[in-house]
Amino acid sequence: MITVTFDYPPSTNNLWRNGRSSSGRPTTYLSKQYAAWKQAAEWTAKAAARANGRIEGKYFIEIAAKRPDRRKRDLDNIIKPISDALVHGGIIEDDSKCEFIHCRWDDAVPSGVRVSVEAYPETHSKQGDDLGEWISLADAVGLALKNIGRGE
Repeated sequence: MITVTFDYPPSTNNLWRNGRSSSGRPTTYLSKQYAAWKQAAEWTAKAAARANGRIEGKYFIEIAAKRPDRRKRDLDNIIKPISDALVHGGIIEDDSKCEFIHCRWDDAVPSGVRVSVEAYPETHSKQGDDLGEWISLADAVGLALKNIGRGE
């Protein structure tokens, strides 16, 4: 397992900006806030990858975030920038190989976001481990949603 702590990332809503190129064409570019966060996060991830190696293939991720202030925030808006930092920092090879994400608010995190990444086991039916319990819950929820979609 590789655990790394990042500063709290900008919201997905604030990652990109629209503008015009020098020729007047519409263009999209990284916001200054995101560019600065991304550079720092990638250096942090690179240091963790050098110390712990890279996770190849499927993986799961746990994200524990401390609320940065009292404003309302959508927890899911921090997943994309974190996943991208893990790829560009070399901890994971491709964020499309993520099999499971557990993301939560956690006041026990001193500041920012604590991210734990672990290779996804080939078999996840081990009894008594936390991952098996979470995956069993996720499978049950997925099955329930499929059944609801069929009107069952």
